[in-house]
Amino acid sequence: MTDLRVLHPTWRTWLRALCSLGLCLAATAHAAQAPITSLQRSLDAAFSQHALDIQGWQTEHGSQVLYVPNLRLPMFDLQVVVGGSFHDDGLTGLAQLTAGLIDKGSVSRSAAALALTLDDNAAQFGVVAGPQNTVFKVRGLSHTAQREAIVEVIADMLGNPAFAPDAMAKEKVRLLNLDKAREQSAAARATAQLFAHVFAGHPYAQTRAAHPETLQGITVEQVRDFHQRLYSAGNSVIVIVGNVTREEAHQMAAQISAALPPGPAAAAFAVPPASEPEIYHLEHPGTQTVLTVAVPSVPRRHPDNAALMLANEILGGSGINNRLMQELRTRRGLTYGAASQLRQMPQAGIWGLQLSVAPQYRDATLALVETLLQRYAEHGPTEQELDDAKRKLHGQMLRSSVSNVDIADQLRTLGFHQLPMSYYQTLLAELHAVTLDELKVVLKKHLDSHRLVQVSAGPSVEQRPLREPALVDAAP
Repeated sequence: MTDLRVLHPTWRTWLRALCSLGLCLAATAHAAQAPITSLQRSLDAAFSQHALDIQGWQTEHGSQVLYVPNLRLPMFDLQVVVGGSFHDDGLTGLAQLTAGLIDKGSVSRSAAALALTLDDNAAQFGVVAGPQNTVFKVRGLSHTAQREAIVEVIADMLGNPAFAPDAMAKEKVRLLNLDKAREQSAAARATAQLFAHVFAGHPYAQTRAAHPETLQGITVEQVRDFHQRLYSAGNSVIVIVGNVTREEAHQMAAQISAALPPGPAAAAFAVPPASEPEIYHLEHPGTQTVLTVAVPSVPRRHPDNAALMLANEILGGSGINNRLMQELRTRRGLTYGAASQLRQMPQAGIWGLQLSVAPQYRDATLALVETLLQRYAEHGPTEQELDDAKRKLHGQMLRSSVSNVDIADQLRTLGFHQLPMSYYQTLLAELHAVTLDELKVVLKKHLDSHRLVQVSAGPSVEQRPLREPALVDAAP
């Protein structure tokens, strides 16, 4: 055996480095063969330590309330969830118009007075008006005087909006400008076409915030009727997170619920009928073509939801190591980014992916994506991919249980989708329990290439074959 002491110092350094490298490689190989063990236990312990103390009840007027105490900061986050654009009933823009007028003045206060009260009490207010629901978000100090003033003005704002004609006229102009901007987005147009096809004849087909043909004709009476039906106490979810006691949370929720119009929850939508596969091309100016490929999917309550979350993470989830990014960006340089997503409504869902490519590679890229999906459905992921996906989703769930805002968003999901308060703890166990064989079965069941809907939006140009991929390892 060579004596290190008789070697030149430089050689001794290199030999020690090589020995260390060998030990590191051996340790790495051993770790790669091991299942999720110590890391999983650490994540499990962290998640258990930060398990949310979710409490729920229904107010006297029928509002569903979800509450989590968080005493670390003297603040609270409040969300009030009501109906969204899926309830427009053919009057595209009605939900957005109603939401946009809520902070434009109440029966007893002007818009300036509402804003001044919130500002004087250091409160932040915002509205997120989407297809599924409209969410009013408030963040404020939990000190009694400030909290009570904030809740009082929010209750007045939501329960007694003025819907003044001059404010409505200005809001219509704003929404029309937003719609014009949306029509200039190839991605937005492709997504709208996807939903219009998959959910044809169903309220889920409507994703457009406003439309000139209907928005201009919407009257004050129609806005008031929408507010009466979709902002009713029985159709609302109230979320409270922060440094407030349960008794204080009860008082806050009761005050807001009592201010809302009386009425029941809106009737649940029917399950959409099955859609047929289709290929669309939307002519759109630009230097890129947006490609959207999707299959109909399932709601969150479906028994296969946990497995589908893992399958989506492997296909095109977070980071750059998913299959889409490895094949389409790393190997072929076709796009800067490619991602897949599960979009889930209470009665159905869509599992799709989206990316942008040079217009001349539109057809060839769509063919490649279809081949990738077929291969993924047929062979499934590797054990390593499944383990990595479990780690990522576990970490994401842990991070989403830290800040008040993230916790409130979780509670809103529970309330809107009518999920049990134990949903996230149960979901965590279900994610860890999914085996490779089970995931392969779910993939063959839900990722059916014969049901693909393909939408491209971009300029029409002469099509070319793809270039040869880079000389790196192929995607599994």
